[in-house]
Amino acid sequence: MRRDMTIQVVSMEEPKKPTKTVSAHSAPLLSVFIDPLNAYFMSTGCDGSACLWSLEHETDLILVKKWDDLFAASNDITTSPTLCRGCWGLSGEFVVLPIKNQAVAYSRDSWNASKTFSGKTSKVSSVRLIDNKILSAVHSVFAHCL
Repeated sequence: MRRDMTIQVVSMEEPKKPTKTVSAHSAPLLSVFIDPLNAYFMSTGCDGSACLWSLEHETDLILVKKWDDLFAASNDITTSPTLCRGCWGLSGEFVVLPIKNQAVAYSRDSWNASKTFSGKTSKVSSVRLIDNKILSAVHSVFAHCL
């Protein structure tokens, strides 16, 4: 199993011993971000996909949903067209992913796209929440209220 495509959950009490390990991306990982309620996490990979994982099972990571072909795939992080760094809403009610030239919010109740935000940029690679506004950036910045 290639390390750059593997996600490991570790206990802070025993950090050298992974408690859960999984590999779902066919190319290196770009990012991992954890739900503020500690029930889920998202992973994105150079394969152009995003995966939603459940942390609630004691011994396994459960794949809840996988979105394929969100952005152009590559075989290495250095050639990836995006960093695909998303974020969770402050109370975990949604997760936001940068997809091409927009930020897309996926609702926790269905994991379907619930809102789309776009700005004056050719592509978005990273999104963050600041004062309950989505801030997206590559070479330009735009913010929208949720």
